[in-house]
Formats: sequence, C-alpha cells, structure tokens
Amino acid sequence: MVFSHNELDLKILAKESLEEVFNEEIKKARLCKKSLSLVILDLSESNQEEDLKKIIELLTRRARSADIIGKSKLKELTMVFPNMDKKEVVLFVHRLKQDLNYFKESLNIKVSFGFSSFPEDGRSKRELIEKATYLLYKDKILET
Repeated sequence: MVFSHNELDLKILAKESLEEVFNEEIKKARLCKKSLSLVILDLSESNQEEDLKKIIELLTRRARSADIIGKSKLKELTMVFPNMDKKEVVLFVHRLKQDLNYFKESLNIKVSFGFSSFPEDGRSKRELIEKATYLLYKDKILET
C-alpha cells in the first residue's frame, strides 16, 4: 500500500492505492450485497499544508476504523466507507460540515463535498464517482 508524499504526517493513501482499495471494496459490496459510500472533498482557497493536516485530522477522528482516506487529486481527498448506506453518508457529511463551520475561523480553506452510495447511486466505480462529482460541483456552486 502506497501512502501520500508525507505519509508520516498525514496517514492517507496515495491515488494509486486509493483506486486499488476502492475497486476491492466495490467487489466486496457486490459479492456480499452490502452498502458502500464514497465522499469526495474539494479543498480550495488554500495552499497551506497546515490546513490540509487539520482537515485530515478531522476526517480521521470522524472516520471508523474500516474507512479509507486518500488523496485523489492535488486539492481533493476521497473517503471510502464500507458498509455505510446513503442515509449514513448524508449524516456523516452533515456532521463534517458542522465541524468545519466550527473551525472556520482558524482554517483558511473552503471545503466542498460530493457523495454517492452503492447500490443506490450506481453499481460501478465510474457511476459512483460521476454521482459524487456531480454533487461536489453542485455544492461548490451553492457555497459561492
């Protein structure tokens, strides 16, 4: 498993490892007829490593032990939630937004969210990513 460039500080998966794990989790969800959720976070208005660390610390505190956090693009983080259904992921994102609002003064960052769940929003990796990306951009528009 490959971690991001500064794995000791952040403890998140690099893009390649994230994709491998996501593919495996989709296979497991299909095989076991379990739910799976995906959350994409877009971090904008900040280039500071310190802000990224704070966001990742928050995600890590909120995540369950089976949840996966990875860096998917330069300013995007992705979370994969095995056995989390649509209702639970909506609640998870809502709580994260509340947490971020609480820390908004100390963070020089804007976070937008998109999410999707298997099987409700799609049965393939592509479908889940497309749905989450659509909601991510919708959230970005609403936040501006």
